[in-house]
Amino acid sequence: MSKYPWFKFYAQDWLADIELSQCSLDAKGALICLMSVAHDGAPYGHLAGAKGAFSEEFLARKCSCSVQDLHDAIEELKSFGRLEVGEDGVLRVPRMAREGHISDIRSESGRRGGSKTSSKDPSKTSSKTSSKPLVSDSGSDSLVNTENTENLEQPENVRAPRTLAEQKAWLDERGWSGIRKASPELIQEISDLKVDGREESTDLKSLYMVQGRIWWFEEFWADYWLKKSRHDALVAYFEKVTTLETHDRIIAAVQKQTPEMMRREPKNRPHGATWINGFRWNDEAEEPEEELGGLFKGVV
Repeated sequence: MSKYPWFKFYAQDWLADIELSQCSLDAKGALICLMSVAHDGAPYGHLAGAKGAFSEEFLARKCSCSVQDLHDAIEELKSFGRLEVGEDGVLRVPRMAREGHISDIRSESGRRGGSKTSSKDPSKTSSKTSSKPLVSDSGSDSLVNTENTENLEQPENVRAPRTLAEQKAWLDERGWSGIRKASPELIQEISDLKVDGREESTDLKSLYMVQGRIWWFEEFWADYWLKKSRHDALVAYFEKVTTLETHDRIIAAVQKQTPEMMRREPKNRPHGATWINGFRWNDEAEEPEEELGGLFKGVV
């Protein structure tokens, strides 16, 4: 069971989501019920418990509907990407599963975000739970090894790099020459690496700061409104965002600009790299115009 009695619900996302708007009222109602069940799922965001996947009969009871109605709603939601089936065959809510995955990663690292009152370092970012998607340029939001988080632990006979010298050697052994040339697999490995007892540094080329900025970007990408050209956005983030203060400003700006961006067609939303390179976090969010209805519509 989740330790929180609530889960994040983005009302503007729900109302403005183009694909979700095409779902029937029955499917939307079922999704809310299934999200509530997935909130207590194991892993988080999955429609499963300690003993395995929940049956449609069980889920139908939770949704107060017939098995057939639930089955039809699930198929409809899958067709619009609101539900998906993982490699293990378990149904899950994509966004919740991603949030749960990154939370697990950071918890295993002993660095599960942090607050702004803590010291300003990348392993103590003011993180609301963010996603953990594949580091690729495909625009995909698919999970990477979501079902295998237990494999992220280092072998007992392998000591994770801690001192700055060990961190440099670790990067050198893997051919690290910067984010532009890094493979998705290496970026993933750095993100998942344990950090207990690591020596801190402000050197942007240190493993400490490289991993921290990857984590910052993951939080940004979790909330950003256009999931395309991810690697370009990651490169831009590395070049423009070098302090936690800037990262915090960006996260706040993304959240503030989300209602405006979600009112746009996806093709009219800026790519992440364009938004970052243009310092668009300094833009003022546009307030929606209120439209008069009924007898007054068209009068003014």
